Amino acid sequence: MRYWSERTVVADGQAFATEVLNGRATYYLSATDAAATTVTAMAQDRLGGIGAGETVLVVPNTDESLRPWGDLGGDTWWEGNTPAHFSSVLTLADGTGILLSGNQADYRGEEGEPSDYAEPYIERTATFDFHTAYQLGGSPAYADYRYLATGHDVQEDFEQLFWVEWEEDGEYYGDYLSEDWHISTHEVVDAADPMAFDSAAYLYTYRLDHDRVGTYVRDYGSSIPINDHSSTLYAQVVLPGGGSQPAAVVLDTSPVGTGVLIERAGGQLGVLWINAASVSALALSLAALRPDGTVARTFNTAIDLGALSGAPTLVAATSATNKDIFAVVEIGNVPYLVQFDAGLHQQGELTRIAGGRWTGSSAEHLGDVSLVALPDGGVLLAFGVDGDGVSGGDDHRIVLQQLDADGHRVGATLKITDADGGWFDLDALGDGRVQLTWTDDGQTLSRVLDTAAGPLVTDGTADNDVIIGTAYGDTLAGGAGKDQIDGGAGNDRISGGDGNDILIGGAGADRIDGGAGRDLLRYDNAVTVDLLDASLNTGDAAGDVITSIEQFRGSHLGDAFHGSDGADVFDGMAGDDILVGRAGDDLLIGNAGDDTMTGGGGRDEFRYAAFGDGVDRITDFTRGEDVISIRATVVGETFYVIANDAPRPNRDAPTFLFDTDSKTLSYDADGRGAIAAIEIAVLDGVETLAKADFLLIA
Repeated sequence: MRYWSERTVVADGQAFATEVLNGRATYYLSATDAAATTVTAMAQDRLGGIGAGETVLVVPNTDESLRPWGDLGGDTWWEGNTPAHFSSVLTLADGTGILLSGNQADYRGEEGEPSDYAEPYIERTATFDFHTAYQLGGSPAYADYRYLATGHDVQEDFEQLFWVEWEEDGEYYGDYLSEDWHISTHEVVDAADPMAFDSAAYLYTYRLDHDRVGTYVRDYGSSIPINDHSSTLYAQVVLPGGGSQPAAVVLDTSPVGTGVLIERAGGQLGVLWINAASVSALALSLAALRPDGTVARTFNTAIDLGALSGAPTLVAATSATNKDIFAVVEIGNVPYLVQFDAGLHQQGELTRIAGGRWTGSSAEHLGDVSLVALPDGGVLLAFGVDGDGVSGGDDHRIVLQQLDADGHRVGATLKITDADGGWFDLDALGDGRVQLTWTDDGQTLSRVLDTAAGPLVTDGTADNDVIIGTAYGDTLAGGAGKDQIDGGAGNDRISGGDGNDILIGGAGADRIDGGAGRDLLRYDNAVTVDLLDASLNTGDAAGDVITSIEQFRGSHLGDAFHGSDGADVFDGMAGDDILVGRAGDDLLIGNAGDDTMTGGGGRDEFRYAAFGDGVDRITDFTRGEDVISIRATVVGETFYVIANDAPRPNRDAPTFLFDTDSKTLSYDADGRGAIAAIEIAVLDGVETLAKADFLLIA
């Protein structure tokens, strides 16, 4: 196993989930302000490029979906709630997108009056924790099952008062019949992330713990001691869009921990959990559930712990491609790997997972654990670990290990140290590639790992091929057709062949030949590219030898492209880019961000496909030679240009305003100023502009 790509900054924000479908990843981030929580999705194409974010859901802080059902008796009122807190995402077989959030809401209730001795005066305060399902592209929430699981903490204070009137002076005297009594009720929901069936249904599990201790005063002077504890593991299948939902299935009335979901053959999903533990052994159960919510079969097994001691916790599990089950069990603060066949028969012994600093002391801390199945029947394991009892901090790291179909470690252990412990996710991209996404210092980061054993040598076909290399030095040829080739890490040799190809060298010193056709070379991490002096190249472009490339596309970060003496095409994409055309008739596309563009000699074109995504600086716009090109789909066939020292829109059509003093070019969409004008660019040294300086393109 090797790193397939360099670290990529996905977003300047912390994602809460990723989802990979057909080799393409989507990252989900949420942000909360005083009014609402907004969820943004950032899509990644098959070759790793990340697009601009798209808002997919907005939940106002006053939304009814954030308030739980029920009351506390008597006069009950809602005191407030936290905004929606999203935790997971999944897409069902019919394409329905589901976002799940966890939330808290505070309630208060009162019964009786402090001066009414006919009944106790009761005050109740409660915090409800619950989960809500939201459908992307549909109604704000599924009203009939938005509360997937509920739990609450209740604190009740009882005060029994009586009042005596002193006849001689008319004064009142109050006293307690009994000193402050109270009862606490605690119900906890510990839910597993959901998994989707092959049908349009999904499964989640939760453990409900009920704990009630204290003294309850039923009437004057008498009390009933209460000591009530219970724990139940439930499985719930959800059918979006349907009427009534299947009833939750009770899997265990005394589970040890929560359930873990795994895939099963035959369109089923499974729930794996520990149902009993002692100092010498633990017992596991596996329930296979159908999409209609019924249990198809249950398996049980016992594991001899030998000399191991400590409370066991099931932290992760997955089904391998050969139907074996790999599970991670933590015993005494130390994680172990155990393997089963599809019938839950143990295969081999418990194996301590190496790579951390586990000593068994209480100071160490094992965080999130993730397992993904690999095509060869093995798995990739990732876990967060800390050297103290606190999650996160400078001592936090993510450890990755590859295991073969027999559970034996393959290759070296990889560690990522620039992680804050907030969150990470591991997803299979297919073909042995696995994507790790994590957070650090307010950013979402990503790397791709490759589990291939050696370099790839491949030739494309006459069709439009997608060819993805390994972490080694690959030789990749596209042949005919419009091919997409990504070399990944390593010193690769990439040839596009015939056709208009998209090529990515990735990390390493690559030899890239576009061949015939109009080819595009893309960079997904920040780079400097100089077509006249390759020694100045940085990032993924360092060491690259580039031939027959007609277009260059940057990353979503700040890139720098310096052209040749010929006609170059540079597209900066997002980020604050520097685009320099030099000699030749160049096409410069800043795209999102505050870009700096210099055409150089020749007749240059500065292209805009949208407005409002940044203010560019064009350093050498030459009237009569250079043009600003705009899409007809953006401004329409008719537009105007007004240039003076205080331009004001006065036309009933889209209008460009050029301030001859500040050199600022703005765009007024309606031509009347009803909608505020958008600043587009600053044109250094330009005295005026006219419609002839613009080019309308399809």
